Amino acid sequence: MKYRMFTKAERSSFPYWFWHWLAFNLTAWRLGAWRPHHLLHDIEKPWLRLFWDYKRVQTWHRTHNRHHLEYPIQEKIKWRDLCIDWESCHFTKIDEPRTAREEMERYCKDPDSRFDPRWVRSHMEPELERLGI
Repeated sequence: MKYRMFTKAERSSFPYWFWHWLAFNLTAWRLGAWRPHHLLHDIEKPWLRLFWDYKRVQTWHRTHNRHHLEYPIQEKIKWRDLCIDWESCHFTKIDEPRTAREEMERYCKDPDSRFDPRWVRSHMEPELERLGI
């Protein structure tokens, strides 16, 4: 499938949300990991964007959704959904051409990463293996 690609400046738009939602759901389906809750992936973002600037929406989203490392209750992070999210990004983001595994490697080697690379790797690698990516 051919997805529409977006620049960083275009990511606060409804069209970006829709194409990312589609890429996320189709990636989950292709990996045999799709679940009904995926239909609600990032659903609050276009609505919050009506009232807040994109940076505030992004920060709120990352701290209130379990498919992000920034979710405050680390034991409840949905690692499989995080892997699917990272795997689907290269379909819609021009400046992020990496797969989930490549993104994990980049993140773990980044000296400015906010989280311990061993912790990230210990949770992501088993999920990436299960997903076959």
